[in-house]
Amino acid sequence: MYIKTPQKYIVENKIIQKIGEYAKEYGEKVLIVATQKGVERFGAKIEESFRQNQLETVSFVFQGYPTLQTAKEIAELAQKERVTSLVALGGGRVIDVVKVASNDSKLPLIVVPTIAATCASWASVSIVYNQKGEFVQPYFNEKSPEVTLVDPEVILSAPPRFLYAGIIDTIAKYIEIAPYLEKTKVDTILQSVVAIAKEGVEILKHHGNKAIQQAEEGKFEESAKAVIDAIILQAGLTGSLESGKLYQGLGHPFYDASTFVKKSNQLLHGERVGFGLLVQKVLQKVTAKEWEETLKLFQLFDNVFTLEDLYLNEKDVRSISHFIWENRREQVLNLQLAQSAEEIEQGIFQTNEKIKEWRGRNV
Repeated sequence: MYIKTPQKYIVENKIIQKIGEYAKEYGEKVLIVATQKGVERFGAKIEESFRQNQLETVSFVFQGYPTLQTAKEIAELAQKERVTSLVALGGGRVIDVVKVASNDSKLPLIVVPTIAATCASWASVSIVYNQKGEFVQPYFNEKSPEVTLVDPEVILSAPPRFLYAGIIDTIAKYIEIAPYLEKTKVDTILQSVVAIAKEGVEILKHHGNKAIQQAEEGKFEESAKAVIDAIILQAGLTGSLESGKLYQGLGHPFYDASTFVKKSNQLLHGERVGFGLLVQKVLQKVTAKEWEETLKLFQLFDNVFTLEDLYLNEKDVRSISHFIWENRREQVLNLQLAQSAEEIEQGIFQTNEKIKEWRGRNV
């Protein structure tokens, strides 16, 4: 078993203003990677921290998707400028591309997430796309970031949609992995992963909306930290405990396949993962009670979407079904979800109709 985690994970109000203190542990020159928006929102704060700690900085403005080419450009700039560490400031796309650059350049990495829509700031793996935003592959980096600094005020100043997407992505860790307990002989790693994921779901049920409500009042207290820990630390830990086996349901494969539909890329990762989880529930033939409970849970976080909401038509559904069957057939068969791409397709349409029926009664 391999365990990959950040060496330091700190959740603290205004921690973004102390980034220089952590960066100077690795040397005197830093390459900062952020989007233009990230620079405009937080650039002055981090630059001041670097100045106070006598650190020289170089900047790379990221745009588009995390591609291997962009990661190469960042690594080459780091080598040219002889920097001693990398800093990723932003969401999952920024963090994922800099993790690859860090892996390839062998430079330490400090990440400062500005949203909590995924566990990217903890996980070692990067999700790589092409320039059009289409899924290419998971890129297995040798390590997680050295340091992850999370500022609750920064995370909760973003629109709630991002946090909701992160909550659903965290819930996915449990819904996708838990069914394997029934299909697998005694596996202590799997049991540990499921236990961590389940606890994360319970925390999000109790603290998710409370954290947002408190943030609107200018409070960033226990609920905020609990939610951030669930999305980043606990969801991240489920991936840190690597056994060499891929435990996956339909949430993430559905998302991966949907990235080939350009218009659907307006939706966040967690928003599309959520629909895939509901397809999994339908193909599992869960009870009416479990279906109702799942939709009520998703509704708490504004995540009960139809195919139309995701900008997916009949042709797209067919392509998505074939992608899942071709790329995740082993997992689909292990969980006894379907025996063909056509059965997955039927399940997607059935899910859409069931969601519409439920929304007609509850929204």
